Amino acid sequence: MGVRVRPARQGDLRAVQRLVSDSWRVAYSDLLPPNALAFIADEERFQPIESLEYALESDDLHFLVALVDGEVVGESQFATGPETHAFVSSEEDEVQLQSLYVTPDHWREGMGSRLVEAGFDTVRDDADSVLVEALAENDDARRFYRSIGFEKTGERVISLFGLPYRATIMRRPFRTA
Repeated sequence: MGVRVRPARQGDLRAVQRLVSDSWRVAYSDLLPPNALAFIADEERFQPIESLEYALESDDLHFLVALVDGEVVGESQFATGPETHAFVSSEEDEVQLQSLYVTPDHWREGMGSRLVEAGFDTVRDDADSVLVEALAENDDARRFYRSIGFEKTGERVISLFGLPYRATIMRRPFRTA
């Protein structure tokens, strides 16, 4: 299996739409209501191509894809500056792992780790740490992030599809004091 991680390109965007939709539907099948899962299944509405094109063009987003034998099987986006969520502090030199999805057929094959490490390489010189947010009930995601060095730093309540969900905020430093 030939695995490669590189910056995303325009021709990757339809595959990214599919894998994000597939990943959400499998990961959250027991957490989200049926109407939300139906919305997620509509790839274009859930992950509009325009938002992915914006990610390609933004200087504040680092958009990567993982390929296996030439097929896009994963994506990650690291956000800096104004693209980050409120829990990320620019004064603390923090960036955000805003998006990490791998097609379910390739879960637990190291794709997520490869995407994260490649993303770290793109932001490491400009930041002291990376923050990520995962649903508190998503045990697999939290376990994965812990396995690659993230530690819980807080929680908050977010709204998804009009419903409140607890989210765990995790941090991984690049440098130690």
